[in-house]
This record gives sequence, structure tokens and C-alpha cells, in this order.
Amino acid sequence: MKGKVDSISRGVFMKQEALRRLTGNTTSDVTEIAIRAKTAGDEVQIKQDLLANDFDTYAKIQTYAEGEPAFVKDLKNLFGALGTMFGSITLFVAAITVYIVISINTLTRRKYIGILKGIGIRGSAIELAYVIQSFLYAVIGVVVGSIIIFGVIKPFFDRNPIDFPFSDGILVATIPSTALKAVILLVIAIVAAYFASRSTIRQNTLDAILGRTAAKKPKKKSWFGKLIYTIFVSPFVFIYRLITKVKSSQ
Repeated sequence: MKGKVDSISRGVFMKQEALRRLTGNTTSDVTEIAIRAKTAGDEVQIKQDLLANDFDTYAKIQTYAEGEPAFVKDLKNLFGALGTMFGSITLFVAAITVYIVISINTLTRRKYIGILKGIGIRGSAIELAYVIQSFLYAVIGVVVGSIIIFGVIKPFFDRNPIDFPFSDGILVATIPSTALKAVILLVIAIVAAYFASRSTIRQNTLDAILGRTAAKKPKKKSWFGKLIYTIFVSPFVFIYRLITKVKSSQ
């Protein structure tokens, strides 16, 4: 079998009767023997038994995974990399979304947060409340998403696989991988909620109650910032001023 780029595979699966009819060969000589295991995982034990009985001196013994064509392995690696990339982007977007939601929530309730602090409630307790709120949002999202994936999307693709030229494409979603991503999402939601609520809750109590914005003290540039400014910004500022001066003189 030939593909668009390279050789795909030299193995062909067909019925014995069809092969004998096409080739006119009635002998039992074959170049490849496939053994079908009853349960998954038995192929490794079967290979070990064949090797223990020195069958490797007559033939090359491989499991199904070892005998896969190169293009199949490349496709698996490609789709695995794409899944990892899209999953990382999804987690990043989720973190930003949680941060924005909690930030807006704390800003709109800044007055009430100031009142709570004024009557003696600790800022850490208020932060914990927002962290728990974000955690509950993430849990609800994980539950709803799992129901949609395992209850709707995965069964749909199992019944209606995507028709690729080389195989049928289905959605691979396992419980362990989903659970791992859910845990990562919960951790990200907790961290994002903590930093989102931290700045508002640590504001001065009186400023929060009156809705005032505290004046920020100008920060001194560090030596690293001065170095970056001198190397990358100063030349452009000098050129801009020089061009402006030349234009004004003309």
C-alpha cells in the first residue's frame, strides 16, 4: 500500500479462500502469521512464550504495537501533541476566565468587603470564601463537562466515527486522563481566585467602604529595569528626539 508521502504498509488482510483463488497457491506456505489474543495484554505473554521456545530463530516475533506501520505511530504522536496543546490552551483560558470573574466579583462588592473587615472579619477568611466559590465553580464545570463528554459526545462518535482514508476516527476520552485534567483545573481555579481576590481584599478598609482608590506610590526602577531601558529604549528615544529637532529646524 502506497501513501502520499511514503510507503504505508506491505501487509494485507484478506480471506484465505480469496488469496488462494487469486494466486492459485494451494500450499500452506505463508510469510506472516497473526495470533489473536482473547484479552488485551495477553499478546506480551504470548510473545514471551514464543521467544522462550526459540521461535525467534525462524521468524521475527512482534506484538501488534511493535508491528504498527510508522505512519500510524506518527499519527498517534501528532494527535497526542495536538491534544496536549489544545488542553493546555483550554486550561490557560480557564485560569484567565476564573481570574476575571473573581476580580469583577470582588471589585463590585468592594464596599461590602470593607464593611466585613470593619466589623472584625479577617481578610484571609474573605479570601478563603472566594477561593471556595471558585472551587465550586470549577467542580460544577468539571461535572457538567464530564456528563457532556461521556454521556453525549463520546457515544455519538463511537456510533458515528469520522471516516478517515486510513481508519475510522473516534474520540478517545478515558476516566484517568479526564480526572488528571480535572485536578489540574481545580488547582488552577484555586490559585487564580486567590490572586484575583488578594489585591481588592488587602485594600485599606476605609477606602473600600467609601469606594476610594488608594494612591499608589511611584516605584523605583530596579537596576535590571534601568539596564533594559538604557539598552533597548534609550536609543529609540534619542533617535525620535533627533528627528523631531531636525524637522523643527527645517
